[in-house]
Amino acid sequence: MALKLISVAFIGLFVISVALTAITFKKARALKPSSLMLTAAISLATMAVYLALLGAAANLLVGAGAFALGAVAGLAWGGATMVRREQGRVVSQGTTLSLLLWAATLVVSQAANLVAGGAPAPPIYLLALSTALTVTYNAVLAGRGLRAAEGAR
Repeated sequence: MALKLISVAFIGLFVISVALTAITFKKARALKPSSLMLTAAISLATMAVYLALLGAAANLLVGAGAFALGAVAGLAWGGATMVRREQGRVVSQGTTLSLLLWAATLVVSQAANLVAGGAPAPPIYLLALSTALTVTYNAVLAGRGLRAAEGAR
């Protein structure tokens, strides 16, 4: 019973998180390339630790494909996010396309988890996809932010 209550609570938090993202995606946020690259580094380190701890056998070709797909999604998402100078600082702002790309990645990851049904390899592929997406998205925004900052000088 307690586990079921915890599950329901986390589903509620997930729904709130999705709702807040949908409501606030257009809000301009300060863009700090160093923070973005730290996020990318943490994602890569997390993937390395997770893979070391999991030790599950996975097809390297499928994993590389998932990583490549994540990188393409990260490029698209980073490119769809607006970056500009505003009041002396560089900001990023979501667009409708960036929200749709975020939603698509969320749906794909949740559907893949449902289909996997506890098999060990699919989570590794999702980890490769999401890590590549995070690294690429943050690298794209960091690069665009640095160019925007330099353009103001």
